Amino acid sequence: MTEAGQRSFMSREVLPFGDMRFAFVTESVEAPTDWQFSDPDHIFVVHRAGHLARMEVEFECGPSGPALPRIGDLWIIPAEQRYAALAHGRSVEFCEIRVPTSLFGDRDIAPTVQHHDPLLLHLLNRMQSVAGRKDALARLLCESLADAFRRHIAAGFLHSTGSHPIWDRSSQVKVTEYLEDNLDSDISLSGLADHMGLTKDQLGRTFRTTFHTTPHQHLLDRRIHRAKQLLVNTTKSIAEISKNTGFSTPSHFTTTFRSRTGTTPSQYRHNA
Repeated sequence: MTEAGQRSFMSREVLPFGDMRFAFVTESVEAPTDWQFSDPDHIFVVHRAGHLARMEVEFECGPSGPALPRIGDLWIIPAEQRYAALAHGRSVEFCEIRVPTSLFGDRDIAPTVQHHDPLLLHLLNRMQSVAGRKDALARLLCESLADAFRRHIAAGFLHSTGSHPIWDRSSQVKVTEYLEDNLDSDISLSGLADHMGLTKDQLGRTFRTTFHTTPHQHLLDRRIHRAKQLLVNTTKSIAEISKNTGFSTPSHFTTTFRSRTGTTPSQYRHNA
């Protein structure tokens, strides 16, 4: 496996514009490659080309599980948020943009995966197409495109806690730990709302704003992730794993697992 500090860059060009850094990268992922981040800056990644056979992501507080990128998909890794991904395929091309938190003031941003954004893809492709030129017009165009990127993110992804509810870090940890500690139980929306001191409606809105998914979908992601760990690291039966991850029956577990991973639990264990 290729570790985060031993990445196989085929090419990497970094363009600084003000406080932002745009890195245009082509990277080999023929060996399973581990990407890890825990950065003081916000990180935005736009998938530009290439094919991945598989990719699994893990946020400290956010979406986790299989997440194959399409060309034009945006990933957002908020500052100080621990993120890891395991990727395997041939090669990928992406732009990784680092933005200091000071650029967006005190507004929050949620972890995001697989957000399709053709406009950002167009902006970045245009930026790279003229990046090698040294004339003033090319430089001005790149600076304008960088500012357009900043404005696009500010308009579409930043949240003011006063108008759009979003959990702070401690609340994200609180809800995530509750779900993790009760994966083998029948977790209800009302029970989670009571735990967080909210109504069910408030919980649903705040959860979606914070994690960009519903409580139900997030819970399924975590249960499938736990099931994968048990399939690989234990000899428990499918029925036992189904019970340990909160599914009502082994059949329900198998159907959900296959719909989310493309394979059955038994096949996943055999191929691991």
